[in-house]
Amino acid sequence: MRFPYPMTVESELREAERALYAAMVRKDTAALETMLHDDLIFVHSTALVEGCPTYLASVAANRYRYESIVPRPGGIIRLFDDFALMSGEVDMNTTLHVQVVLGWVRKDGRWQLVLRHAARIPEA
Repeated sequence: MRFPYPMTVESELREAERALYAAMVRKDTAALETMLHDDLIFVHSTALVEGCPTYLASVAANRYRYESIVPRPGGIIRLFDDFALMSGEVDMNTTLHVQVVLGWVRKDGRWQLVLRHAARIPEA
């Protein structure tokens, strides 16, 4: 299916997702601070919910062991002016398979994550 928005928007969002996952794996809180919106709602697959400052503090304290985060092909993007939703499946640490929804808002010409919601996909 053809992407219904300009390819630059899709490319920007895919790059923002890639950069987000890379920063999470590196535990790069400085990079994450620029990518995360102040009003972030971060819902883990365990149902733990954190705001931006709490999530950044948790990453800095090494509470999460992100070894790898790899999106599977076929994710969906929906654009609503300066807000975008991405939905797709992600493999985390090669053992955890999750469905994620990412909400991005365009602020000052760049995309910032305002929502991340993950749900575990049960083993078959």
